[in-house]
Amino acid sequence: MSTLSLAAAGLRGHARRLAATALAIVLSVGFVATTLLALDAMERGIGETVAGDVVNRDLVLWSGEAPLGAGEVDALRERDGLSVVAAPAQVYGTVDSTGVLATTTPTGPGVELLEGQLPAGPDQVVASSTTDHALGDTVTFEPYDSTGEPGDPVDLDVVGIMDVGDSPLYTWQDVLVAQESALREWDPELGYAMVTIDLAGTDEAGARAAVAEAAPGVEVMTGPEAANRLISQATGGLDLLGPVLLGFGAIAVATSALVIANTFAIVLAQRTRELALLRCVGATRAQVRRTVLLEALTLGVVASAAGVLLGVAITWTAALTLGEVNLGTPVTLRPGWNPVSLLAPLVAGVAVTLGAAWWPTRRATRVAPMAALQPAVPPAVASRPGLLRIVASVLLLGAGAAGLVLAAMTHNVLVGVASGLLSFVGVLVAAVFFVPAGIRALGALLRGVPSRLAVGNTVSNPGRAAATSAALLIGVTLITMTSVGAASAERTALSEIDEQFPADVMAFPQFELVGNPSDEDGERMTVRPLDEAIATQVDSVPGVAETVQFEGGWLQMEQADGTWAESPVYGIDPEVVAPVLRDPQAAQRLEPGTVGLSDYLMEIRGLREGDTLVMTGPDGSSEATVVPFPLDEVVLPSADLVALDASSAAGGGLLIRLSDDAEVSTVVSAIRDLVEPEGAWVTGSASERAQLTTMLDVLVLITTALLGVAVVIAVVGIANTLALSVLERTRENALLRALGLTRSQLRGMLTLEGVLLSVVSALLGIVLGVTYAWFGVQTLLPEGTTTQLAFPVTQLAVILALAIVAGLLASVLPARRAARIAPAAGLATV
Repeated sequence: MSTLSLAAAGLRGHARRLAATALAIVLSVGFVATTLLALDAMERGIGETVAGDVVNRDLVLWSGEAPLGAGEVDALRERDGLSVVAAPAQVYGTVDSTGVLATTTPTGPGVELLEGQLPAGPDQVVASSTTDHALGDTVTFEPYDSTGEPGDPVDLDVVGIMDVGDSPLYTWQDVLVAQESALREWDPELGYAMVTIDLAGTDEAGARAAVAEAAPGVEVMTGPEAANRLISQATGGLDLLGPVLLGFGAIAVATSALVIANTFAIVLAQRTRELALLRCVGATRAQVRRTVLLEALTLGVVASAAGVLLGVAITWTAALTLGEVNLGTPVTLRPGWNPVSLLAPLVAGVAVTLGAAWWPTRRATRVAPMAALQPAVPPAVASRPGLLRIVASVLLLGAGAAGLVLAAMTHNVLVGVASGLLSFVGVLVAAVFFVPAGIRALGALLRGVPSRLAVGNTVSNPGRAAATSAALLIGVTLITMTSVGAASAERTALSEIDEQFPADVMAFPQFELVGNPSDEDGERMTVRPLDEAIATQVDSVPGVAETVQFEGGWLQMEQADGTWAESPVYGIDPEVVAPVLRDPQAAQRLEPGTVGLSDYLMEIRGLREGDTLVMTGPDGSSEATVVPFPLDEVVLPSADLVALDASSAAGGGLLIRLSDDAEVSTVVSAIRDLVEPEGAWVTGSASERAQLTTMLDVLVLITTALLGVAVVIAVVGIANTLALSVLERTRENALLRALGLTRSQLRGMLTLEGVLLSVVSALLGIVLGVTYAWFGVQTLLPEGTTTQLAFPVTQLAVILALAIVAGLLASVLPARRAARIAPAAGLATV
């Protein structure tokens, strides 16, 4: 009988035992395939969104230290063999005190003229569909030149309405589309950062030479090269999503490898007599080894191929269902057939399956032929961990812990990651000590014969218990680390944000020069207060919880060394503003006779807490002691400011607290529409808080969903181990039934085994996850940042509950199967 025939017979004969192994392979390979295909789809979408039509151009010119001038662009247009496709340029300005970007006609996905026509002259523009302008309106545009100086206002007719697409350049501001000639008129020094060119009757070398003559010093690259640069600029040069997803894919594969290795070890141990019988009838060790490895290869190829198909189905379904994902800018998913994304998961699945089966196969081929003559497989004897394992675990844990401490102190991420992996390997090596000890500790709380039997069965083979729990341990550790790390990073970052912006939204007033130089008092700066009616309108905006006005004045500040400066100064009443501040205690430091400065202002002015400043205004002068206040502006108690500058009593800006369920971007936009026409400018922590919270929430959601795959694989592993254990202990379970153990007690014993393994793995994983999260946050955050550890108790409770459910689900089928076997039939099994 050939090796191929033996392998096929082995797969058919043990199909039920290997089904769970195949499922683990399908899930892990499907995970990796989905990750790679989704990344490829997002990369295509980002390229389309950010780079637009650039990728399709023959050459792209990038300006050097200075933008290309209008003369150089005109020279390029006059060159034979070159066809200038686009020379985008922009001029910033304002319309009704609102910032506006005037640009040449944009290109790329999503760009569409919705109404009217494109500009036909320098006095015509097309408005973006996100503005309030309508066809036929006349807008007054006040341009700013390249030096930031305002130019003469111009009246422009709106002749069209356009969707300007999803390019990040246009997403967050109002846009007017104008002719290039108009932009040149508004800014005589108009510069071009990029020019796209197609070849017209010349080769690339000739085109590059022509470009060098017309625009010396410009950087020339191909369209795909330029698209990659634009994508890199849009993402800050960091590809964080790819490594994160691939890291979790590696975790899923590693988890599957543990399940596969454990399954093969148990299956081959149960096939000892079968393999020994093959040896008795003439099969050599090499033939037996090839047979088992061929079984593993066949299983790996079939299951991995199914996993790749699963990944393709998930990716294309997601692309059809979602259409696009919001990564700050909407990105359309564009799935494709990338050979690497299809072949890499297949190769990884097959390699992992073969690697996981190699060691059990070596053990199986050592079976002596005479073992086939034994009447039954002897029961496994509980093993004791060897000295080598003890030494290895101590060294790995010690080195990993030392590395984590060093990484936290030096903020070295590479050392932190390496140390975390090293220590976690140490945990897996030492699991033969931790897991049985934890099971015994939990078992001590249980009563009854089934409970004692469950504890005894679970700890009788520490190696198997550790291997079974490893998969769930990995998943729980990483989910906990992600949840606790994100919550801690969020709390720490929000605390840092609150130190810079004490309120969600702050509207600061404009100051203007009043008076006559020829008068005795001369000219002076005074606040342009926001009208009381504006404050009332802001307070009525949906999503605004509370609004408080504060004063604004203009004072001279003199330090002890005689240096002085003039600056806007704001006055607040600590008791009045406390309800709108994120940290109400921050304002309590502002007692009469003090001046509040941020750490940044104290640093640039060379001041420290407790120093004295002489504050001088049009109505008096006084000394004030410097105290810290979380705002990069000079702040005085209201009464002190009014005493120095009585005009500040007319009012100034607004401190605004948003409701917790407010749609931040909508509310802030409404506030800006109200206050910016009055000359005020808006800042605050709301946008930063919302962006940070959303980003971390999405991170936790994504990673939890991804790691859920590892947990599913872990459940499969526990169920597989229990199922094979039931087969291995058929006679033992039948003997227990014969001695009086009922079916329900037998089911309870096996269920309890699964729950004990799950709970111990979950508790150990939670402890490890919290530890790694703490060191991770300490390592990642900048030096000098006070880390605030946060425990998402609800999430941790859910993790533990899911682990218990996992143990219950994993034990259902094995327990039912064991209970169905009659005592006499079980005792007759050999």
